[in-house]
Amino acid sequence: MMIACQKRTFANTKTRHDEVLLKSEKEGILTLTLNRPNQRNALNLALLQDLKTTLTKLKNNPNDMTIRAVIIQANGPAFCSGHDLKELLSNCRSSSSEESNTHLIHLCSEVMKLFKSVPQPTIAAVHGVATAAGCQLAASTDLTIASLDSSFATPGINIGLFCSTPAVPLLRIIPRKIALDMLFTGRVLCAREAQKFGLVSRVIELENDDLLDGAESVKREAKVLARLIASKSGHAIRVGKHALYKQADSGSIEEAYAIASKAMLHGMESEDAVCGIHSFLAKESPEWKHR
Repeated sequence: MMIACQKRTFANTKTRHDEVLLKSEKEGILTLTLNRPNQRNALNLALLQDLKTTLTKLKNNPNDMTIRAVIIQANGPAFCSGHDLKELLSNCRSSSSEESNTHLIHLCSEVMKLFKSVPQPTIAAVHGVATAAGCQLAASTDLTIASLDSSFATPGINIGLFCSTPAVPLLRIIPRKIALDMLFTGRVLCAREAQKFGLVSRVIELENDDLLDGAESVKREAKVLARLIASKSGHAIRVGKHALYKQADSGSIEEAYAIASKAMLHGMESEDAVCGIHSFLAKESPEWKHR
């Protein structure tokens, strides 16, 4: 029997102009907004720590179905320009430079892995540029929606700093030759190219009568997608996402099928599966219990 978990709240405690990460929870959707627009939403220590804390809460409470989808978006003209280079340079000049930057890079890697580890599907709503660690962020979420004017790149090579950590998810989701082209040359992918190569799930074009700009349009579409996911069985999504990544990382097709079969059998025993099958046969709308 599932034990009910205490509901987690994600309200901000600081004043909004000081917040580097805005959080809102509505309709089963947790929206995280990068809020360093004047720095093109560069990932500094404070922002990464806040992301880690928030995502860890979700990971540590897998049975809490009050949140069933997560959106990460950004304020300002850019989604995320990567690491805060001023902070990196300041660290390099300090007496504890190695310790500071080691902590920063490891923290960033932990955050990127958490997008895969949380039970909820995660959606990046990208507009403007997503470069270096920003491209890594877009590549680390389960789904990525992009405005037509967005672009993706790992241009660290242009400043003498190879994008080794952004390469980790990039090499796993787009063709190797394209990823190496981006990493060795700083090649920029437009939204359509990013979609073609598998980095982007959907590209959002503005309609002629659409009064929204690219940023607002992609955020709106992310909400629509998140609401659709949140309307499904939270239990089925949680079990399914865990099995998806576990079997994808397995060493053989035999192991992958063993993992998937176990997940299917576990899913069949759930209340939601029984409810869903019964409702389908009766041509009724299911009422999910999320267990």
